[in-house]
Amino acid sequence: MNQKNIVRTKLLTRISMLGALSFVIMLAELYIGFAEFLKLDFSDIIAMIGGITMGPLAAVGIQFIKNLLKVVIISRTAGIGELANLIVGVAYVLPATLIYHKVKSNKGLVTGLIFGSLTMIIIACIANFFLLLPAYWSFISQETMTLDAKWLYIKAIILPFNFIKAILISILTFIMHIALKPLYKYLILIKS
Repeated sequence: MNQKNIVRTKLLTRISMLGALSFVIMLAELYIGFAEFLKLDFSDIIAMIGGITMGPLAAVGIQFIKNLLKVVIISRTAGIGELANLIVGVAYVLPATLIYHKVKSNKGLVTGLIFGSLTMIIIACIANFFLLLPAYWSFISQETMTLDAKWLYIKAIILPFNFIKAILISILTFIMHIALKPLYKYLILIKS
């Protein structure tokens, strides 16, 4: 096996392991008082650490694996909740890790986390308006969700929930980044 294949195998193994860890952490969801189907979990932190150490595509891969495992093992929403988590999670980790990899510093990470948070909130609102709320509503009800009901859900529930989630995940990601920085040498495969 040549060096390139060894590096690729190690990378895929680490992404898979972090995806599985992220799935386990996702199971410890917290209801924080918004809608029954919106629960806060801290699995995006694992995807961010993977993205910091292995790149933006690793973060996306971790998000994909985490949600695929949940769909296969314990989905209660016919995959709609997992699709929502994937869309919102990728909207957060992709821009955050892209910015971090352009400016590899604490300042770059903070900038990435802020931009990722804003992207996540905007994408969550758009995806819920056009795709997720109508799909979930048709899953739980025979009626069509009205335009007014969608706007109300987004303003009163989706927007504040994702705002709180973005702040908490960003703060905890930064703290974990500082705490785990000495261990990154074991996750980084290729020096940039």
